[in-house]
Amino acid sequence: MLLEELKRENKKVLELLDDINFSDVTEVKHMREYVINHLRKEEEKLYPVVLNSQGKSETGKMFLRLMKSYSNEFDDVTNKLISSHGKPTKKVLHDFDYIKDLIRKRVLVDDKLFFSLYIE
Repeated sequence: MLLEELKRENKKVLELLDDINFSDVTEVKHMREYVINHLRKEEEKLYPVVLNSQGKSETGKMFLRLMKSYSNEFDDVTNKLISSHGKPTKKVLHDFDYIKDLIRKRVLVDDKLFFSLYIE
């Protein structure tokens, strides 16, 4: 079931974000691929279903754009990590911490709000 799959993936996303070794480019690439795939799956399969069930509102559309901006920003920051060849600058690390916090909040919204709406 999609919901159970997304819950498991949310847990894995948080683990990957917390345990990342920036000096291991292969690990960064793996983390990036997993997280991006998960975020995009939510954007394509979870959010539209939930938002459409609540009526197509401008707020819902704005929410979806915001969530997509998180995955796009995550993609950009992790590309910078990869191109740093295991030696990221302080700015890139700061940017990663910032987007990591946004992704954490997104996961919290999924777990506390969207999953409960999806079940009902």
